[in-house]
Amino acid sequence: MDSRKNEINQSEADIAVNDEKITAECILIGKRITELDRHPIQNEECLKYLNNIDSLRRSIENYQEDINIIQLALQRKKELSGQLEENKKRLNDLQKDRETRFVELGAASYTVFKGIENQAPYRTMFEELLRLDADMDRLHGELKDLGEQEKDKGFFEKLFKYKGKKFSVRSNLSKAEKEKIRTLEEVGRRVVESDFVQHTSGDLRTIFDLDADKKRESKRISEEDKQTRNELEKVSTQLLQYGIEEYGDDKIQEFEKRIEDVRRELQVMYCWAGQLYMERDLRNEIPDSTLATKFDAIVSIRDSIRRKQQRIYRLKADVEIEELTKKDKSLRQRKRQLEEEMRIKERQIGVIDLELTTGERRLEELKRVLSGEVPYTDPSPLPPTPDFYTEKTDLPPEQTDPSADEKSA
Repeated sequence: MDSRKNEINQSEADIAVNDEKITAECILIGKRITELDRHPIQNEECLKYLNNIDSLRRSIENYQEDINIIQLALQRKKELSGQLEENKKRLNDLQKDRETRFVELGAASYTVFKGIENQAPYRTMFEELLRLDADMDRLHGELKDLGEQEKDKGFFEKLFKYKGKKFSVRSNLSKAEKEKIRTLEEVGRRVVESDFVQHTSGDLRTIFDLDADKKRESKRISEEDKQTRNELEKVSTQLLQYGIEEYGDDKIQEFEKRIEDVRRELQVMYCWAGQLYMERDLRNEIPDSTLATKFDAIVSIRDSIRRKQQRIYRLKADVEIEELTKKDKSLRQRKRQLEEEMRIKERQIGVIDLELTTGERRLEELKRVLSGEVPYTDPSPLPPTPDFYTEKTDLPPEQTDPSADEKSA
């Protein structure tokens, strides 16, 4: 490649780098201006840029604040949901622990109940057990009577008469025992909710006290669970205001994208403010040593760009002049070649016209021969043709026979 074109490309690359430096310096100038006291500034356009910058900064702060709120709300929602799950597990564990003692409490309380004098206040709780005990006593009596009755009976009578009856009684007795266990559990569940504890003592009193502790703990967890659900509802309502029902990653990404867009716009405003400072030379309105230093640096860079551009213009003009000169010379040479080819073709056309005229005359003679007007004679020879008609002409090496050009046309 021509060294001049290499120099042009290198200079253009240097100019691009310097333009980026100027842009970066203008952005720094704009940022610096926003940090200074604005009272001395009189330029309305500059003040307008600064107001826009303030507005963009507030937008970024608002978006960031929304992101922080969403992140904290999502984190709190996760914590509260976990706390609800933990409370649920603790309540289930406490309830299961209490339920394992309900049968024991019911049986022990039933024993105590049968020993107290004033049973009336608690009879409702234990009347089902009383009924079951009565039924079981009756069934045991029936089973005993059947045993007495079959003692003196024969084998077949025992097998077919008494065995079926005893099986039926034992089946009913088994059902009553299962029903009693279920009833004891229900009695234990009801008795811990009553004031029956006043009639207990010793180990039974201790079991009542332990159940009361677990009951209080369950109540405390339930109250805590209620507060947690209320707080979770508030957090969920707060998230719904941002259109978030469950996960907020998309909304956070949306706000982050908006922040990036505003930051790019903010960079543009910084750059415009810096460019305005340079173009209007606001050093008197904004006296600051840092800005003055950057002003001088940018002026120096611009001078360098200006010199490089002038050098590029001269090199481009020089290259273009050389290319135009070469092109002019080539075109003129081609023009001469075409003019020479045209002269040759004109001469060839003249010879062809001569041949056509001679042929027409011979055709008329032959027609007269056919009609008997004249006798047949041999045709007269054509005059000799120039050398250029049958042979190639002396053309430049790249030029072919003109007749080939004519055929191509």
